[in-house]
Amino acid sequence: ADRELVSDMGARYAPTMDAPKGKALGVRLDWERGKVQPGGGPAHLRLALRSTAQAAARPHLSVHLVLDVSGSMAGKPMEDARQAAVALVDKLAPTDDFSLVTFSTEARVAIADTTVGSQREHIKKVIAGIHEEGGTNIGDGLAKGYAQAHAAGIPADAVRVVMLLSDGRANEGIVQPARLSKLALDAFQEGVQTSTFGLGADYDSSLMSSIAGDGAGGYYYLRDSEQIAPALGTEVERRLDPVATAVEVRVRFKPDVELLRVYGSRRLGSEEAAAVRTQELAADHQAETRDKIRTNRAVDQEGGMRFFIPAFARDDAHALLVRVRVPAAVGSRPVALVELKYKDRLGRKNVSEEIPVAVEYAASDALSAATIDPAVARTVQGFEAGE
Repeated sequence: ADRELVSDMGARYAPTMDAPKGKALGVRLDWERGKVQPGGGPAHLRLALRSTAQAAARPHLSVHLVLDVSGSMAGKPMEDARQAAVALVDKLAPTDDFSLVTFSTEARVAIADTTVGSQREHIKKVIAGIHEEGGTNIGDGLAKGYAQAHAAGIPADAVRVVMLLSDGRANEGIVQPARLSKLALDAFQEGVQTSTFGLGADYDSSLMSSIAGDGAGGYYYLRDSEQIAPALGTEVERRLDPVATAVEVRVRFKPDVELLRVYGSRRLGSEEAAAVRTQELAADHQAETRDKIRTNRAVDQEGGMRFFIPAFARDDAHALLVRVRVPAAVGSRPVALVELKYKDRLGRKNVSEEIPVAVEYAASDALSAATIDPAVARTVQGFEAGE
């Protein structure tokens, strides 16, 4: 494609929308002005996605916590991390499986992968004995976590996720960010998601974001250790049971419509774009393995402005915002075509939709100004403040 863009920033700026009925995702398109100036010019277009509140069948969860126990975690952070790990285990079903890897200068498997079932209290006892020590070897922690995610006995259709929690920066073992995020990308190709939780003000936010991005998981910034438990709970309850996967939004503008800005996103380099494409192929394959939805992403379409979301949670929303320059005209004219593709986990099918986008022209600039949509204007303000 001539332009590859990915946006995950817009979730908190999404408008209020009714949940779609009969399908996993609903789409809504709104201009900042109901009618633009007759002479054309810059205009904001918001594209919002909303998922159904209906839950897909609960999958088998295979959860692998990779916990930083370096010296900086001493005191309240470690105490809260232990409590959060216990709360996480309590959220798992008896048939789910769990493992715990702790890392400092080196990593060790504190709890080998096991079905939660009758082991729940034993797991909690081991968690209670965790203590802090040494440096920060994120690479070794991830490697051992991924190994646990591939333990014998885990069902082939399980949702496997490694949850990485750290308050610091990689200073032992593999320290290069590109190599660490590549571990997550490789793991996702093998069916394992990676979600990251950065604690405090000193962790490497760029690294943790990259690991989660390449690992097709969630990325959480936690100001203090009291937020660990809610974040882990959110990840289990929402991220791990999506109603749609491999969500692709592609916007094709008419030749005389100029794209001026994409909020909350940027153009990807060739390596980053290749990583996103790898994620798409992996998600395509996993949908066939887990949900029996046939693969259909072997050929990548060309052109347009593309957004990719690996998984869309139940009862969730995202907003994409663009600024374009439209030509002068009267009445109404088409300006773009929005193409939406995703794997519907409720209907166990591939979904493809095309939504034409038109713009209406006012008879004067004054009449155009009177058609400003306050809700879209707030979305614009939110994105601008966020950047």
